Amino acid sequence: MHLPWPLRMLLILWPFILLISFYLIRRVHNVLSLLRSAPLPGVKKLLYILWLWVNAYPVVVFVLFLTGKYTTGYLVEGKFAWVDWLFTYPFVLAFLISVTAFPYLLLVQGIGRLGRKRFSAAQHRLLAWAQLGIVGLLIVWVPWKSYRDTQTVRLRTHTIQLGGKSSVFQDFSILLTADIQADRYTGSRELRHLATIADTTDYQLALFAGDLITYSPAHLPLAVPAMCRFPQKAPSVACMGDHDYWFAPKVVPEELRHCGWTFLGNRHKLVRWKDKLILVTGITNIYSKPISREYLERLLDMAPPAQLKILLVHQPKQWIADLAEKYEYHLMVGGHTHGGQVAIPLFGWQFTPTMLENGYYSGLYRHGKLHVVVTNGIGLTFIPLRFGAPAEVTRIVINPRNKPVL
Repeated sequence: MHLPWPLRMLLILWPFILLISFYLIRRVHNVLSLLRSAPLPGVKKLLYILWLWVNAYPVVVFVLFLTGKYTTGYLVEGKFAWVDWLFTYPFVLAFLISVTAFPYLLLVQGIGRLGRKRFSAAQHRLLAWAQLGIVGLLIVWVPWKSYRDTQTVRLRTHTIQLGGKSSVFQDFSILLTADIQADRYTGSRELRHLATIADTTDYQLALFAGDLITYSPAHLPLAVPAMCRFPQKAPSVACMGDHDYWFAPKVVPEELRHCGWTFLGNRHKLVRWKDKLILVTGITNIYSKPISREYLERLLDMAPPAQLKILLVHQPKQWIADLAEKYEYHLMVGGHTHGGQVAIPLFGWQFTPTMLENGYYSGLYRHGKLHVVVTNGIGLTFIPLRFGAPAEVTRIVINPRNKPVL
């Protein structure tokens, strides 16, 4: 039986999600029993029913798959919104609350066990209330933050200082976006935010690092009008993303070219700004069509000269950055990572599994003399929420006048 990738990953992760949420349920029950100084069988039963409900989502989706409804419509059509409200969102939010609470509950529980004989009854009750407070706070904070990070598209600005011949680019602004991923989750609201940013932001070059849709070209009418606002203000250059290649490899480039985008597949593009030349090299580096080191090296070796050299790629990899620096590119930009999409706070630090795949996953990095910028993008994959990795469009300002050029 061939399972779709999202369903396969969901079933693989399900045992871990069951365990982490079970720990939360057990902690809440034990703390309530301690505070009441008596077992609470009714509360325990209610908590277990809640645990079964919030973890039923993988079973529901698997049943939809067996009945032929998952692959034919679930990922594309909005008629399955009832599944989202009854199962998807409770499942995802319960997981986020559980995994966020886990290290803090474990810490407080550990303190209580270490002081089992030394702490007074009042101190143990205080620790119990602390655990309830953590859970209560997260029950409110996690849904609010998830909603804000998913529904609001922020404009995030990075400043870069360039010397030498590139110092002539004073206050040169680039607007970078990626991973629009229009689908039944990312729709008109987010795309209106994107269009507003395109219309109201000052920039001299627009770059798109791929993934206009998620699963179906049927959602192109949602995304294309917003994307077509960019070429009205500045030269606009794009490259291919994974989902574009999987589901609409010809249609996506055609739609963007019709409204003024230049779509590059392992090619160079020279853009003139005032009397200066900017080189944008757009490469295709995706799961189904990864670029080879030898081919990329030949491509970069043939790059025409320019005062500012930019490498545009969907999947930013360290070895690609190595070559970009070798061939004296100033900037590499990409997307693909969604900023992790879910970044769990851990004692002032954030963790996302995307870190394990790629060291460049969100924000501005320095790779020798090369600057690397990776945008979180706007859309979603696998789960219909963001948490700790807000949807964004990225603005890159080169040599801002209020800072000295190094």
